[in-house]
Amino acid sequence: MTKRGYIRLFSYAIAFALLLSSRAIINMTTANSYKAQLELNYQQSLNELSENLDSIETNLTKSIYSNAYGYKQGFICRMFAGERCAFKASD
Repeated sequence: MTKRGYIRLFSYAIAFALLLSSRAIINMTTANSYKAQLELNYQQSLNELSENLDSIETNLTKSIYSNAYGYKQGFICRMFAGERCAFKASD
């Protein structure tokens, strides 16, 4: 092989290495972007789950209080008789 052939081969090898390096950098940047987007999606889903669990807990607590006999009686007594009511809710 002549000197010119070696230089041409070396030039193609350098160009190929630069092409591979640039593609690797682009792919790494894209992967990091997807990773950040996925992490954000996980955080939003976790926050939504937490809010839903809090809502369920609140609804269950309201259900317990609304179904308690003493609470209903005390509420009705306070509503219609004011503070003069002799009934005291035991729950």
